[in-house]
Amino acid sequence: MDKSLLFCLFFCLSLVITANCYSYEEDTKLTKAQAAALEKLKKSVVPKLKRDFEKDEIYLLQFLRAKQFDPKKAEQYLLSESQWRTDYKMDTIHNEDFSDMEREYPFRVSGLDNKGQPILYMDLGIWDIRKAVLGGKGKKLVRWFFKLHDEARMKVRAEQLKGKKVTRYVYLVNMDGANGVTNVEANSMPIYIEWATGFVGHYPNLSDTIYLINTPALFEVVLTLVKQAAPPLKELLDVKGHNEAEWKPALRKIIKPSILPKRYGGDTPDEI
Repeated sequence: MDKSLLFCLFFCLSLVITANCYSYEEDTKLTKAQAAALEKLKKSVVPKLKRDFEKDEIYLLQFLRAKQFDPKKAEQYLLSESQWRTDYKMDTIHNEDFSDMEREYPFRVSGLDNKGQPILYMDLGIWDIRKAVLGGKGKKLVRWFFKLHDEARMKVRAEQLKGKKVTRYVYLVNMDGANGVTNVEANSMPIYIEWATGFVGHYPNLSDTIYLINTPALFEVVLTLVKQAAPPLKELLDVKGHNEAEWKPALRKIIKPSILPKRYGGDTPDEI
């Protein structure tokens, strides 16, 4: 075997990228200067926003942090995102017919982790991305991706409206079944880039750690690509290989086994 390929195989199968785990306190605690920047942003941008959730202080703070507490830049960012939601018809995305996506590209937002954060499960390993692209459904697959993250956003806000101290959701991605035909080939690469840039651009500071389990060596190509296209992902990713003894205890530590599906190392029967 080629030495470079052997190194890649060893690297990816043993890879553990320790991502930052964020707390409610870290996301909401402000210095005096930061609090002043938030107040300035609120006075300037809130009258210009259309949706109630866009006016929430926690939502504003997510975008303000993304712009290093520069109120002017954060305002431009927020207004741009608000317009994107209008142009991309995000207000009605949850009413659309995605029955074909539901069958072939499953995900679910279900349960809470030990910090009270909603859990997004994405079984990416069985997603045939190449099939979607060649079948003319590439754009719909991207829209499906935004739907799932918007659903997670809505779950976070629902917890906040209950008075829970939650600012983010935890993201679990199972790569079991991923291969060079359906997941890692030329046709799928633009999809990954659009996912990555859209994720960090439209949902800044909304995801806690992104755990990838059963990650094959060949997926390192995709990881390198998306981290270059969307640098903020570097701080969120916690990538693990097929060694169950490595990732199973890690997930059971942050989520009760009674909540986790078996394929994610838990005790709950799999639905997929």
